Amino acid sequence: MGGLGRFRWFATAGGVSLAFAAVCLAAQRSAGLTAFSDIFVFVAMLVAGGIMVANAMIRPGRERWFWGLMAAGLVGVLRSGTAQECP
Repeated sequence: MGGLGRFRWFATAGGVSLAFAAVCLAAQRSAGLTAFSDIFVFVAMLVAGGIMVANAMIRPGRERWFWGLMAAGLVGVLRSGTAQECP
């Protein structure tokens, strides 16, 4: 399995977090950094939502409900976040 076999998701999340932090610390405060941050978070939420919906469609019984409710909760979080920015 390799050195990180069981912990590949932790390693991936840590690597993505470190890359994001490095870009944010190395770049000057500007509209470009804001755009990078907004797009990065949007893509991360989109991927997470897609995984939740995919799990809701393929899992049986109670697991389907769990993933469906998780996806619905993500929609609520995203909606409340956009409500603060849009009148």
